[in-house]
Amino acid sequence: MEMEQEVTIMKEFEQLKPFLLSAQLGSYVVLPLKYRKEELDQVWLKANCEKQDITTTNLTEQAKILFKENDPMHVGVCYKFLRETFIKELLDNIEVENVMGFAVTDLDQDRIELGINWEKDGFDIHSAYLYVFETGVAFLCMGLRYSRMDAIAQICNPGSADTQSRYFYLDNEKKTHEFSLDEKLDILLDTIGLEVFHRSGTSVFLDAFTYNLAMIGRRFRDLDTIRRVTCNQNNMLPLSTDVDEDMTGALQYLYAAQDKIHLAYNWGACVSDQAVSYVMADYNLNMEGQMKQHAEDKLPAVIIALYEKYTCQYLTEQAAAEDMKAKEKQEIKDILMHFQAFGVVRAMNLSRNYEIKIIYQHLLDMNGIEGSINDLDKKLNFLNEQIKDMTEKKQNHMMELVVGCCSISILSSVFMIMNLMGISAATQWVVLGTVIGIGVVGALVTMLRKTNVVSAFSENMEKLYDHFEAVKENVNETLAERAEAKEEARAAKEAAEEEALAEQEAAEKAAQEEPEKKESQQIIHIEDKTAKKNNVDDNIKHA
Repeated sequence: MEMEQEVTIMKEFEQLKPFLLSAQLGSYVVLPLKYRKEELDQVWLKANCEKQDITTTNLTEQAKILFKENDPMHVGVCYKFLRETFIKELLDNIEVENVMGFAVTDLDQDRIELGINWEKDGFDIHSAYLYVFETGVAFLCMGLRYSRMDAIAQICNPGSADTQSRYFYLDNEKKTHEFSLDEKLDILLDTIGLEVFHRSGTSVFLDAFTYNLAMIGRRFRDLDTIRRVTCNQNNMLPLSTDVDEDMTGALQYLYAAQDKIHLAYNWGACVSDQAVSYVMADYNLNMEGQMKQHAEDKLPAVIIALYEKYTCQYLTEQAAAEDMKAKEKQEIKDILMHFQAFGVVRAMNLSRNYEIKIIYQHLLDMNGIEGSINDLDKKLNFLNEQIKDMTEKKQNHMMELVVGCCSISILSSVFMIMNLMGISAATQWVVLGTVIGIGVVGALVTMLRKTNVVSAFSENMEKLYDHFEAVKENVNETLAERAEAKEEARAAKEAAEEEALAEQEAAEKAAQEEPEKKESQQIIHIEDKTAKKNNVDDNIKHA
């Protein structure tokens, strides 16, 4: 019975090979990114991108509210690149109408000169979306279309940190030009202020998540056939590769409900930790419409899961950083608390669509996201301890600075007073040594007792104040004695000045009286002479 079932499965798989070989293929390659808020160029984004509202009815309001900028629960925003803008950024302003297609290969130069297989290695850039979240993470979703799985395998190059791919574009004159997609994406991201989340080599696709789409023109009758095709898709192998489905149990599958009329399934999907792969039946093979629909309806749910995963990693990385200031640590703590409160969505609250809820839950389980979110409590406690320790150290430095300034001020005042008092230099050094000794003893006691900084500071300041008061009292007494002596000296000086002034006045008076006395004596002398002469004249007359 089992053998017959296996034959039936292989028979259907063989029958589908022509359809698988001509399948329409596309992928959204999701690059995990990170950024610093002050470096993100919002002006560039507004000038070159369009904000994309998440309006799908497949997501609940609780999920869509995460992308509403004016809502308190808002955590991110979605930007859509215009295809023309995105290609011009990658090709140094080459107009998109002059680009006929892209190709990727690992061939050496000699084989390339023989010609590039544009059917096998060709691809086209369909669209691009950029999700930016407040937690410091972002995701660039690059929509690609191709005709062979070799192209997406060559682009993503899974498991290799260094790019081994060579990229080319064909212009409207059928000329081939080589360029480096990894370097151009690096330049674009740097312009915006973004960087690849994990970087250990030259490839930007090392941790890329792929959202794969395949479309064929026939329904599936057996679920095992869907599993084989989506497993190949997940492993980036040609869809018609004859390999057994995943035997490790690392993949999870889900399917559409069986069409009761045709007894067949329209689609199936495979989920791994790094990829979601859809295979769909569509007679019209409208991959353009399917990529647009998946970008609007289902890709946002995948982005939310990746946002939770990489936010946990980013916050852990930031919490462990040793070169951050207390203010930056506080910002990380606030982001973490906001993320825990509003940024986490449970599968049951994510979507009205059972398919989307199951894919989301598988991604959470395979990446251990719920466990990482629960562990954030430990990071929060660690951040609290770090912030507390950094704050205490800052307070200690401030107190030391205040103590130093106060000590210098007190010493300056003491020296000024002692200079006014005329105290000798030796005495001044004794006072200086005493004050310094009190400060050192206070500091040692603080360190040994490990007391509170504020109380230790108060005790030291009280000791310094008491000592200063004693010095002040002695200085006041000395100043009073000096004032009294100065007053006595001033009184004696005034008395001496008054005595000297009196003597000077007496001398001046005596000097004024001396000429009058001499003049009076001369008059008397003249009168005596005159009298004697008259006597002589009288005697002569008598004689």
